[in-house]
Amino acid sequence: MSHDHLETHDGDYSHHVVPISKLITTFILLIVLMAATVFASTWHLGDAWYFSVFANLLALGIAVTKALLVISYFMGAKWASNLSKMFIIGGFGWFTTMYFMFLDYGTRQWEPIKGWERDASTALPRFKDLDENPEAQDVGQQPASP
Repeated sequence: MSHDHLETHDGDYSHHVVPISKLITTFILLIVLMAATVFASTWHLGDAWYFSVFANLLALGIAVTKALLVISYFMGAKWASNLSKMFIIGGFGWFTTMYFMFLDYGTRQWEPIKGWERDASTALPRFKDLDENPEAQDVGQQPASP
C-alpha cells in the first residue's frame, strides 16, 4: 500500500544529478577566475584613490562570482526547492547583517569622541576619577566631593 503512494508522485523524491561535464566546466571556470584574481591583484593602475577603489570592486566582483558558482553548482542550490533558496538567501542576509554589526562594534574605539578614554574596553564613557574615589563604582552614583 505504501508503494501506491510513492507511485503517484512520479519521482518527486529524486535528487538532481549534475552531469560530470557541468562540474568540470564549473571547476575550470573557477580556476580561470582564480587566475583573474591573481592578475588583478598584481595590476597597478596608478596612485590615485579611485584606482584602488576600482581594484577592490573588481576583486569583490570576481569573489562574488566564484561564490555564486560554488553555491549554484557544487552545492546544488540551482536545482533546490524555493524553500531551500529562501533559506540560502536568508542565511547570507543574516550573515551580512551580523558581519556589519560586529564590524561596527569592533571599530567603535577608532572614533574620536570627546570624553571617551582612548584604551577603553568598551564604547561606554567612564568616570575619570574612579581611581581616586573607589566608592563611586555604581554608574548612577557621582564621586563624593572632597
